[in-house]
Amino acid sequence: MEDFLFYSVIILWFLQIFNGFLLILLFRQFGEVYLSTSDSISRDGVAMGERALDHICFSYTKSEEVTWSSIIEKPAIIAFVSPDCKPCREMLSHWNTVQKQLSEKVQFILVFTGEDRKVRRIIQEFQLQGEIILDSKEQSFHHFKVRVTPFAFAVEKELIVKDKGLCGTKEQLYLLAESITKGDEFK
Repeated sequence: MEDFLFYSVIILWFLQIFNGFLLILLFRQFGEVYLSTSDSISRDGVAMGERALDHICFSYTKSEEVTWSSIIEKPAIIAFVSPDCKPCREMLSHWNTVQKQLSEKVQFILVFTGEDRKVRRIIQEFQLQGEIILDSKEQSFHHFKVRVTPFAFAVEKELIVKDKGLCGTKEQLYLLAESITKGDEFK
């Protein structure tokens, strides 16, 4: 009986260590560990100075499939969001304000992932302005190498990334806009 207890305790400890390892992998997968430093954030997404891949996506605004090169008319902020993301909702509450103020110089594009009905509810709740892309198959997320939301890019008309990063506040939207408008300061 003592041998049975001894070996069962050892087996339980191995299981606990294995579970701890799996938990760390799970947190890393969802960005909790990986994105805790600014260095790791700079590695996420298309690299600065590089061109994002032009590909087909579905424009909610136009109700048709379009290519990225056909919808970008000037320097743009492209924000990747999810309807279930709390920081995304915070950023979306400021989206229209910043978009109205800067729309002459900067184009604003939202890329949503998630269930269609949740996305449509968020769009109506916030009365979102600008181009809206529905990315239910996460093709744009894949091409832009986005793993967490809200993540945004400041791109030139040719889809060349000038700046990028997590974007959950109004101030972060303004900082991204400054990077593609020759240093104009907004607030």
